[in-house]
Amino acid sequence: MTLKDLQNDVYALGFERVTDPDDLFISAANRALRMIYTECDIKSTVRLHTERAEVSSHIPKIRYRGCAMTLPLAGRAYSLRVSGKGRFVIRSATMVQIESFDTEDTLYRGFIDSTCTLTLDGEYSYTVYDLTTYAQIFSDRIEDIPSDSKSNRYDFSKYPDFLAFCDTVTDECGEQIRNISFEGSVLTVHNPDGRDVSVTYKKQPKRISGDEYEKIEVPPAAESALSLLCASFLWRDDEPEIAQHYFALGRELMSGVGEAPKSRGVKYKTTDGWA
Repeated sequence: MTLKDLQNDVYALGFERVTDPDDLFISAANRALRMIYTECDIKSTVRLHTERAEVSSHIPKIRYRGCAMTLPLAGRAYSLRVSGKGRFVIRSATMVQIESFDTEDTLYRGFIDSTCTLTLDGEYSYTVYDLTTYAQIFSDRIEDIPSDSKSNRYDFSKYPDFLAFCDTVTDECGEQIRNISFEGSVLTVHNPDGRDVSVTYKKQPKRISGDEYEKIEVPPAAESALSLLCASFLWRDDEPEIAQHYFALGRELMSGVGEAPKSRGVKYKTTDGWA
C-alpha cells in the first residue's frame, strides 16, 4: 500500500479530494499506523550466529596510579574499558593510537599489528578493565570486536523498526536461552556456547513522510483498518459520531490481523554480537 492508495481509500469514505496530502492527513495516517503496530503486536525475528573470537590474553583489572607503564600487546585486535581521567597510547612500527579520556566507564576497541605496546599515562589515578587481545577476528569492522571475553552483545538500534525486545530468546531448536540480559536496545548473551540465537522484537512503523508513492509498511490484512482509522482521526473534531463509527470498524478489522513474527531470513555471523 502506498500513501496514494491510502488517500484514495480515505477519499472514498466521503472526504474531499486534494492534490497532495496535508499535514493533518499525514498526522492522522501516522497515528493510525502506530495504533495498528501497537495493538496488533507486529513483530520481527532476527537469527544470529556467533563465532567467538580467539582470545590471546585477558587482564581483568589494571590500577594506574600516576606513573607511566607500558605493556606488550599481541594479536589482531584489542578491547578495554577505562574509568577515570588519563590517556593511553598504542604504538607499533606502523601505527600510533592516542586516546585521552575523562569518564566513568568507556569502551575502546581497535585493530592492532601482530606486536605492539600499550602505554598508560596521565597525572591522575584511573582503572582499566577487561584488557583483552584477540588472535583471530572474523570481521574487519571495529564494532564487531568483542567488548570482553565472556559475553556476546547485540545492539538492535541498527534496525530502524526496533521498538522493544520480546521476553524469550531461543536457539535453532526452539529451546529457550536463559543466560541473557536486556538493556535498552542491547541484548547480551553470557557465556555463549555457539548455538544460533533467534531474537524476536516488537516493531515500530516507519514514519510516513508525505511522498504519495512511498510504500507504507503495514500488514496487508490491516490496510482496510488503516484507512478507517485514518478517516476516524480526520473526522474527530468536525464529525465525532462519524469518527467513532469509523474507529469502531477499524478496531474490529484489527482484531483479526495478529500476524506471526516475520524473520529476516538472514544468518548473521558475528564475533561477540555487535552485529
